[in-house]
Amino acid sequence: MKKTLLSFIVVITTVVLSNAQTVLLNEGFEENGTMPSGWLGTGTYSNSGGPTWQESPSGHGGLSYCSAHTGNYFGTLWDGGFNYCTTDLITPSMNFSGYTSVTLNFYYIASNFFGYQDSLAIFYKTSSSGSLIPLHIPNYVMQTNSASPQWTSTTFTISSGSATTYIVFRGIYNTDDGINLDDIKITGYGTTGINEVSNSKYNLQFYPNPVSDLSTLYIPEGLNEKDLSFTVYNILGQSVMKQEIHSGQSSRIELNKNDLATGLYIFRLTDSEKIVGEGKVIIQ
Repeated sequence: MKKTLLSFIVVITTVVLSNAQTVLLNEGFEENGTMPSGWLGTGTYSNSGGPTWQESPSGHGGLSYCSAHTGNYFGTLWDGGFNYCTTDLITPSMNFSGYTSVTLNFYYIASNFFGYQDSLAIFYKTSSSGSLIPLHIPNYVMQTNSASPQWTSTTFTISSGSATTYIVFRGIYNTDDGINLDDIKITGYGTTGINEVSNSKYNLQFYPNPVSDLSTLYIPEGLNEKDLSFTVYNILGQSVMKQEIHSGQSSRIELNKNDLATGLYIFRLTDSEKIVGEGKVIIQ
């Protein structure tokens, strides 16, 4: 007998995935020279004192030509000397729960001064004293060989979080030019379209999961007696795969790792009226 991995749950609402976006943070450092409220700066300095994150209307040293990406000010790590240090700039706490994914976008500018390279590492943590979770490995080294670096945009995606989440910008300061940030935007992508209807549905699972080669989902008895639609969504809520299953045609769905890019997906079975089953699957 084939083993079917599923459970039956009763819910009151049907949630339909969409591309809904919620801006969780939008910081342009326009506080007239004072760092925004709720932001924290901590660091380890090799010399006494050392640079701290601050707002500035202009660049320093070899970046003196630099002005804000937008507006009049930007965030900078600089102290006018070669005081090697690592200094963290930490956002206020944000609630990432309830979102399928969260994106971090920001602009940066830094320099390579005769082989002395400023760089930036990005982390997040789910409590004020929690462990740092890297968003990239190794450290993100910026504009390594550029004589006149310009503002550059970069984006990271966070696929998990909690009701208390912080983003940590770790500046590795090694020149007298500074590390500069501007226009930091954090966006949550969630679910919308709540229909207030009673809906009984199955919690479905592919086996094995994660998918490293070929995985199978067995359709519960009774469901395969009706026409169904099988739809897979990415973490942004976009439909990336759809398959129509006609009544009595098949009692299983097979998913090959080559069908989708590596990542986390949500899948749903629907009949002509409602969602009858759903689950999550990871492609390795």
